Amino acid sequence: MFQLEAITDRPSDVPMRIVCYPFRFDSIVTIEITAKTEDYCVISLSEPLGTIRRMIGVNLKKGLNSIPIHNLEKFSAGSYTLDIKNYDGKSLYMVELTKQ
Repeated sequence: MFQLEAITDRPSDVPMRIVCYPFRFDSIVTIEITAKTEDYCVISLSEPLGTIRRMIGVNLKKGLNSIPIHNLEKFSAGSYTLDIKNYDGKSLYMVELTKQ
């Protein structure tokens, strides 16, 4: 199942299309970001109390960027928040995911 996509208008007027899947994950989550120009973002996966379990910085290229987050099988079952922020710390996309 695919997450509804987000289209963001950022202060630099660089629209991005962001899709995340699956909602219910076991060992991997995939994020697809279509960027109009090269950019940088930080992706974090947090527990409900705000503890960050995984954080990665990504240099985006112009066009489609497919970013898999692997090795999630050891995470406890439950809800997690996936947050994507730009270089300035502005949230571009946030969604709740569930670990099976």
